[in-house]
Amino acid sequence: MAGDANIGKDSAKDPTVAMAELFATFYHFITKEIVDSLGEEKGKELVRRAVHKFGLHSPGQNIDFQSPLTAMAAAKPDLYYFGAEYNDAAMIVKQAREMGIKETISCSGLEYANEFINLGGAAIEGVYLNTLFFPNSPDPKDKAFVDAFNKKFSKLPTINASESYEAAKVLFEAIRIGGTDRAKVRDALENMNGFVAFNRPVTFSKTNHNSFNSHYIILQVKDGKFTPVQ
Repeated sequence: MAGDANIGKDSAKDPTVAMAELFATFYHFITKEIVDSLGEEKGKELVRRAVHKFGLHSPGQNIDFQSPLTAMAAAKPDLYYFGAEYNDAAMIVKQAREMGIKETISCSGLEYANEFINLGGAAIEGVYLNTLFFPNSPDPKDKAFVDAFNKKFSKLPTINASESYEAAKVLFEAIRIGGTDRAKVRDALENMNGFVAFNRPVTFSKTNHNSFNSHYIILQVKDGKFTPVQ
């Protein structure tokens, strides 16, 4: 995701990035975007080592990640990026720190979960990640949604609530334009340009159906809490 690439761009002037990803299409897309984004921003190909892939594990499994971590450390990168579910990411970060890896670590946005902090403990202090929504965001549009949600449900919204709300508003707008004709609703979505459904403009096209990547909030784990990076 674009937010992951932004972390990489800020971590070093000419960063060398070592990456490990869950063996899944979603994470392959993320690592590819990081490489493409950094290379484009720097005007040259990103210096990196092979992407190490691993399978999905259930929470509570004790998996040894020493082999990929050793290979990654040999590259002497400025930044380690781990694209995984929160349970795997917590284990990888813990093992990396136990091996003496002190460089900056960034994880995917799916680590934005309290379980990541609970499983990772002190080892994940300082780790970067990103999210599309943060309930303590200073953005007035976010605050308005949080206040309304809290008033109705007596709790803070999660990213699942915010993204569902935004997706529904996008669909309702397409239905407003296209009516009950499925083809017209599809065309309305593909031609949507700058519609503000929640806290950012949504734009689609026939060649790009991925619009929800322009409002990333960079977070860092500080004192056992997710904290926005100013």
